[in-house]
This record gives sequence, C-alpha cells and structure tokens, in this order.
Amino acid sequence: MELAETFTLGEARSPVNTTLWTREAVACFRQNGAAHLMAIGIDDEAGYRAAAYLDMDAVLADSPHRMQRIKEGIATSRNPLQCPSNAR
Repeated sequence: MELAETFTLGEARSPVNTTLWTREAVACFRQNGAAHLMAIGIDDEAGYRAAAYLDMDAVLADSPHRMQRIKEGIATSRNPLQCPSNAR
C-alpha cells in the first residue's frame, strides 16, 4: 500500500505496511449477527494465512489457480494454519 499526499509544490508518496483488520475488528462486525467477510487481494501464502487467522469467510485472489496450490500446500505441510505465536 502507498500513501499519496498532494501539496502545493508537488506530491509525496510513502510506503505503508499495516494491518487494517484485527481479530477484534472482525468480532465487532460479527457481534450483531452473521456477517460474511471477504479479504480482497490475497495472492500469497502469508496473506492467506493472515485471512485464515482473522477467520475471513472467503478470499478473492488474482489467480484462483495459484491460490488453490497455496491451499493444497498448506494442507499437506508440517506448518498447518494456526494463529501466530505473537497474536493476542
């Protein structure tokens, strides 16, 4: 993600690395009933693992074929889907 700011004399761009969703935010959306949440732009194993940790209902990937390989690789690996050790 990139933050773009426009000033009188031009524009500044800064890379941003942040987590926009947390388990608490997902719980907030779901506290008043069923809410189906989809993560968009998940294109690698780390993103898929993060979406699974957040308990997203679905992911939207640029390459469904590649995502299927990622899912199959996780299912057969010795590193199954689980919350990171530093997660709250």
